[in-house]
Amino acid sequence: MLDKENSTKSQSTSSQTGLSMQAMLVNGIGLSDLEAVRLILSGNSVVDWERANFRTFEEVDRFLQVLHLSWADVGDRKRIRRVFETSVHFLETHLEMTCVEEVRSVEDVRTLFLWASDYDVASPRQTSACIVLKLMHVLQHLDSAELRHQAPIAEEYLLTHAESQILRCKEAMMEANPGVLEFYGSRKTRDSIISKLLAKKEDVASTVFDKLRFRIITKTREDLLPLMVWLQRVAFPYNFVIPGQSHNNLLRFKHMLKTYDLEIPPSNGIAEVDVVDSPNEFSSSTYRVINFIVDVPVCIHQVVEHPVDEHLGKLVFVMAEFQIVDAETAVSNEEGDNSHLLYKERQRVRVKERLQYGQHVQKSE
Repeated sequence: MLDKENSTKSQSTSSQTGLSMQAMLVNGIGLSDLEAVRLILSGNSVVDWERANFRTFEEVDRFLQVLHLSWADVGDRKRIRRVFETSVHFLETHLEMTCVEEVRSVEDVRTLFLWASDYDVASPRQTSACIVLKLMHVLQHLDSAELRHQAPIAEEYLLTHAESQILRCKEAMMEANPGVLEFYGSRKTRDSIISKLLAKKEDVASTVFDKLRFRIITKTREDLLPLMVWLQRVAFPYNFVIPGQSHNNLLRFKHMLKTYDLEIPPSNGIAEVDVVDSPNEFSSSTYRVINFIVDVPVCIHQVVEHPVDEHLGKLVFVMAEFQIVDAETAVSNEEGDNSHLLYKERQRVRVKERLQYGQHVQKSE
């Protein structure tokens, strides 16, 4: 195992995360930022998008950087090219779909992000570029899963590394003072995991998403949008938010935008639906939170010394849960029926009932 970080990587991360909230607002929250936040809140998938939202290579490079990829790095460029070529091959041979020649022969793969962002979604070039990027997204995830299986590394060590990686972002965020009061991480205990598995029949050990959790409290609700923009720019790639695992009953997306006089981005082929359900059946009906699960990318070379299959890239993913609230809501969430003790008691009652009575458990209204 490697206990120390690559100094160059650390300096790069420090430089990247030095972005203050004020600077972000001066530089502008772009359409790609808003689409990313909408995706995070809704729990949708980029595979269902009909177009991307990149306007410059700078935006593409920033997106790649969150994935620990740099276009200036020869090895990273080769990796991106390989995933691109594999995607085109799959598209044409397995799916028997046509990839336009301009896309197939592109030299700088970053150009695909710009072509896929064309507003003319009926354009063959735009459609092909968008399809290829979706395939690249899936293949990256597949290769990362295979790499994690091959690498001789314990889950505990990966969790520790991912936690440290996110908390380094925390330090930079708190220094930049982007309207954040608290930012801390925690691990779900073994007893909590057992209770969760017993409380819900659909849960199995492989679907316990929140072994690693981060909770962020902002000063006001007005700080929520800039915070989420900052997170997807710096802390994690928005395209690896786990679909179907987002819950937002705190603040609707359109209300976030109204604070900064921002217009709602046009539909991206997905129905506009705000997620307003409670994040957990054991939570009180008045409990409010923004909650989502992300696959956080970790560079395998920083956590394991053994050689791995270079064809699979250098990234593995560690799932982490993010809970975001403003200070006023955080206080309310700990009062009365919302208290954590009552939450745990409701869960404990369900576990005991299920163990005693099985399917005959009567759910309380």
